[in-house]
Amino acid sequence: MRITIFGATGGTGKQLVEQALAEGNEVVAFARKPSKLNIMDKNLTIVQGELTDEALIENAAKGCGCGHQRTGS
Repeated sequence: MRITIFGATGGTGKQLVEQALAEGNEVVAFARKPSKLNIMDKNLTIVQGELTDEALIENAAKGCGCGHQRTGS
C-alpha cells in the first residue's frame, strides 16, 4: 500500500514512517524540513512542502490508500 504521512519529521511522524516501511509499504513523507528525517529506504519518497500548498498535497497523496497527518507537539 502507498501511504502519505504529513508531519513526518515529528516524533510520531517518524515512528509512523518507520512502522509503515517495516510493514513493506511505499511511504511518501511530507515535511517542511526533510533533512530532519534521517531514514533511507528504497520505498521512501520525501516531499518538501507546507500544509498550505494544496497542489503539492494533492500530488503527494496521489495513488495513496491511506494518509496520516500529525502536527503540533
